[in-house]
Amino acid sequence: MNEREERRIRFDDCPCGSGETGWTLKDNPRVMVCAYCKEDRLRYPIEPVAQASDEGIATASGGAELQLEVAVNRFRDRCAAFGVSSQMAEKAIERARADWARAYEVLESPIERRLLAWLMFEDYTSELFAGAPAAVHVEGDALLPKSSVIVSPQMKFGRFRLDFLVTARIRGSLRHVAVECDGAEYHDAAKDAERDAYFLSWGIPTVRAGGQELYRAPQAVSAKVADIIIAWTDEGKR
Repeated sequence: MNEREERRIRFDDCPCGSGETGWTLKDNPRVMVCAYCKEDRLRYPIEPVAQASDEGIATASGGAELQLEVAVNRFRDRCAAFGVSSQMAEKAIERARADWARAYEVLESPIERRLLAWLMFEDYTSELFAGAPAAVHVEGDALLPKSSVIVSPQMKFGRFRLDFLVTARIRGSLRHVAVECDGAEYHDAAKDAERDAYFLSWGIPTVRAGGQELYRAPQAVSAKVADIIIAWTDEGKR
């Protein structure tokens, strides 16, 4: 048995919904793989409920609300798995729903609204359980929330306006990830490169996702943001 096999833990029902037996890693339980997912799909495989086609989504609002309920249920499952009381979990969800509604109103496109819930309910730590959804900060709010992770929709930064700015408090400092949702009608590769370079000059990496990806698997996009924040967090543990 090689080192990788020794690190595996079997589980009977992969989160991708395929019903396949799969495995996770002892030192990184966020990596979940089964025969259906294959080894190139890491963390949070696509749930069947989130695979709706454009035609299957009656309205932009309905699509976003569906993603919210899926993300909330996943958060509930995480809470239950790690012994968080249902009362505490529901209080956190209630606050997050109010935040989601505020952010929804300022977003400009259906694909941004589909991603919102996943950014809020993503697990942004390398620990087994993150504890609480991300807070929301919108322009006009007097103070930045004290949460460890904050999602700011339609945030102006320097010369540009971002679809989302995800802020993490790490060892007393604020670190940021830009998230851009690229609908086909607004996509310009040269301008995107200019924007990305500008943000990177401020130490802000950019996660970009196209409309097809955001309709098919918005949770995979929030996972990319989480990977960046987790890497920053883990830097101080080495």
